[in-house]
Amino acid sequence: MGSSIAVIFAQVFMYDLEIKLVREYRNQGFLLLYKRYIDDILSIFTSKEYASKFWATLSKRYASINFTGADYCKTTPFLDLQVSIDGNKITYRPYQKELNNYLYLPYKSFHTLATKRGFIKGELLRFATHSKEARHFRALRALFFTRLCYRGYPAKMLRRIFNQVRFIDREKILYKDPNLGEEKPRRLIFSTYWTPKSNDINLTQFMKENWTPELQDYTGSETPMIAWKTASTIKLNTHSQQKIP
Repeated sequence: MGSSIAVIFAQVFMYDLEIKLVREYRNQGFLLLYKRYIDDILSIFTSKEYASKFWATLSKRYASINFTGADYCKTTPFLDLQVSIDGNKITYRPYQKELNNYLYLPYKSFHTLATKRGFIKGELLRFATHSKEARHFRALRALFFTRLCYRGYPAKMLRRIFNQVRFIDREKILYKDPNLGEEKPRRLIFSTYWTPKSNDINLTQFMKENWTPELQDYTGSETPMIAWKTASTIKLNTHSQQKIP
């Protein structure tokens, strides 16, 4: 959009454009769900007639904005999900475009094995968290395995990674760290500039020795993590000339 703040202005403008009509249809019971992310909208109406009337009215609010999309239907893509109405419940699964060629990172690329294992496990985790039902997860998992084999990945390697992500662990994956099995502890970050003199001070050890139980209780954090920043040349020279006690 040309500027980072343009998205915020667009959101404010769209909210002002739609909010009165959305509230009107909700209060009358015609609109059951209305979710918008920038220019993608997911809505559920009680009938096709109310849906058609709503979008026609909203399109007239501003001449250069026209709302288009899928007709009244039981399933539709929204962001990276395929959302469906199954009886009296809403279900969803990851959305995959028909024109997607699935050109995953080739096994013979010069990326590290850790990178390859990481993106595979990350995609499996996405399948698990974005699938409401186990059958959708299993179907996508099987397709993913086949597509990776076509990209040169050894089946033995894939099985080891695939066995790490199970649908029955979905709740733990969604709400807790899958490696720890519990929520990650909060940890502060101490950010400071690195200089050639920094090697003379063991800042990590200093933090460990002086981070008292009282400080940990007060902040709710373990010993802070040290994050070194590189200063500009002028600042670096200035810091280097300072005496460190």
